[in-house]
Amino acid sequence: MSTTYEMDNIEKKRIFDVALTIMEEVGYDNLSIRKICEDADISIGKFYRYFQSKQEILSFFYKQLESNFRNSFDDQFRALDIKDQLIDFYAWFTGYISSFGFDFVINFFNNQNPLLNTHVYNNEIINITDELLVNAIQNGYKLPEGTTVRNISYDICVIVKGIIFDWCVRHGEFDIKQYSKELLGKCIEGIIYA
Repeated sequence: MSTTYEMDNIEKKRIFDVALTIMEEVGYDNLSIRKICEDADISIGKFYRYFQSKQEILSFFYKQLESNFRNSFDDQFRALDIKDQLIDFYAWFTGYISSFGFDFVINFFNNQNPLLNTHVYNNEIINITDELLVNAIQNGYKLPEGTTVRNISYDICVIVKGIIFDWCVRHGEFDIKQYSKELLGKCIEGIIYA
């Protein structure tokens, strides 16, 4: 039997999916709460029970991120070298976010979104990166002297946000997943070492 929490998450996911479908058709600027409610067949009150704004709908995907990541990778991922795990995680992440469409990405990754301030908001990206780096250290890798796992996690997140920003500025004209893999491959070499 499903709990209220699980049922609420199912309903939030349904509303999120409806909003994404509408956004693909009309763009984020023309996305209205009224239209979301109409297409999702819910009242405006029910919408506000789950989300405070249309910006918060975009943030919902962050809450789903960790379980989607953990469900996406199997024993093959865990068998990779630690550096490759970090690179593949961020390649997966950039592919995952770009799968929501260009309009979603440019509206989520903006300076008004507090979730992107990793120095204030402890998000799942930082948590997963920390976990992978701790695992690397436990397996004999070292960090540059004077740095911490959290410092390295922040640095990697800044690099990836830069990749995402460049992808947005260039209107999604390159394969963000492949580019992430190539650039992070070069960067990780200088961040952790055996």
